[in-house]
Amino acid sequence: MIIERPSYYDNFKCIADKCDFTCCRDWTIAVDDCTFASWNDKKLPRQVAEANNMSLDQTLTSFVETHNESRRIVLDNGKCPFLDCNGLCHIVSQYGEECLSKTCHTYPREDIRFSEYELKNLTLSCKTVVKHLFDQSVFSVLSEKVSGDSFIDTEDEHCPNYLIELQQWLYTLVGEYKDVSAADILKAVFYILLDLIEQDIDDENEDKYQELIGLYKNSATIKKILDTITDPSSQTDSLDRFVEDNELLMDLFVRYYEQGKYSEFIKPVFEKAEELEGLIEDGVAIELYEKYVSEIGDKYEDKFKLIVAEELWSSLIVSYYDIETMAVKVQWLAIELALLKHYMFIHYTIYGHLTDEELIHIVAVLFRTTGYCDDDIIEYLEDCFEDIIWEWGYMDLII
Repeated sequence: MIIERPSYYDNFKCIADKCDFTCCRDWTIAVDDCTFASWNDKKLPRQVAEANNMSLDQTLTSFVETHNESRRIVLDNGKCPFLDCNGLCHIVSQYGEECLSKTCHTYPREDIRFSEYELKNLTLSCKTVVKHLFDQSVFSVLSEKVSGDSFIDTEDEHCPNYLIELQQWLYTLVGEYKDVSAADILKAVFYILLDLIEQDIDDENEDKYQELIGLYKNSATIKKILDTITDPSSQTDSLDRFVEDNELLMDLFVRYYEQGKYSEFIKPVFEKAEELEGLIEDGVAIELYEKYVSEIGDKYEDKFKLIVAEELWSSLIVSYYDIETMAVKVQWLAIELALLKHYMFIHYTIYGHLTDEELIHIVAVLFRTTGYCDDDIIEYLEDCFEDIIWEWGYMDLII
């Protein structure tokens, strides 16, 4: 059994009430069956009952609702009703951390387990995690081999070796090619996955996949791909990219804007994007963007590379994955990178500055608002694009 985790994984510790971007607001807080059962005989903390004019005899389950066959906490103006005025949890204060739901107890940790491999990750929707990532010079993974029985014995939870080999290799490209941008590395990864898809190999034919992956690992092959991608004569027009990325940002943020979620972050950015849309035709918008690029340049390229490496490592492997689903996750990462860059530009345009701390906050907001489950990602791509797997040109357009 192999267990992998980011090099900074063990350094993470929730800062609780010191956090200015609490995870106890504006998104679904799931309540698992075991937690719900245990809450049935736990009375509401006095402060919660009094604040909501409820009886002290009512239980924690009073704030749980069923939605689409799953349970979740009913939020109060976007915030968890168990969150106190100091940013601490009433449940933890009265019953201890062991009484929390699985979601609250584990966040921002994410574990993916197979019969022979476990991946332990920390999601970038938490500011403290982003800070840990940005403290690294290069994204690296600690690998530990443990003896004993596998976690899972069922065949359904076996991940094909070629997928693990592919994932293990792809994220290292970011650190290996130091002079290549995060966007161009991501394009190269997408190019490789598209080619594997076009080969139309049976998913069970692991030997053929591993043979092709071996060919791609050849440094001359990668260099040829990167040379093609970075050829100045084939670069996308900056205005076309600006227009598409601005539309993407408005499309992904409109629901949060209309619902008032994360309004202190989303509202000014969304409204500025709408304003910029009206300034495209007369050239003002692209002038503002080019001014931003000239002043910021590639100052944050090292941060982009850390994000892309971490996400290639953490998001490309789930037990039911195949090459097509890997490509879908790379597409979603490209959308996130495009939105991140455009969000940064708009923030700079509004406020006239972009500090390292502000970038950390922007990354956390972005990954919290785009942290869709796989089914939702697929649904979004099906609704917005003619084919769920893009043509190469669209990837090149947005990043």
